[in-house]
Amino acid sequence: MTTIAYDGKTLCIDSQTTTEVIHTRTTKKMWLDVGDFPCVAMCGNSADWAPALQWLRDGAKPNEWGSCWDVAAWAVTKSGKVERYVRGHPESVTSPDSDGSGAEIALGAMAAGATARQAMKIARGYDLYTGGKIRAYKILAQPK
Repeated sequence: MTTIAYDGKTLCIDSQTTTEVIHTRTTKKMWLDVGDFPCVAMCGNSADWAPALQWLRDGAKPNEWGSCWDVAAWAVTKSGKVERYVRGHPESVTSPDSDGSGAEIALGAMAAGATARQAMKIARGYDLYTGGKIRAYKILAQPK
């Protein structure tokens, strides 16, 4: 799986791919400049990432979301708002928030005062499915 953490200023994600075994610790799960979104991070079935990314590039029309996609896409808007897409409809993400297999660990760490990056390091230490390099995107524009 994956862990995503958001602390209101930074969106972080790990880079490990796991099925029954760890395949790699350097999988790309964060992309920049995806259509109207400066940053997108994804967790879920990696086979569904490419079509979901294309869907975001093409304007993120809810009625065109793939009915069998098993992903959660966290997208940063140009205004700095973070949205979570599951089944094609955006839901606003407020901080702190987290997703994926290490979500509870990361969320607990942020509730105790950790930054998103620190929370990811903690999740990586305790969640079998979170690992590898941590990718981070600092959100410069803050939503009003």
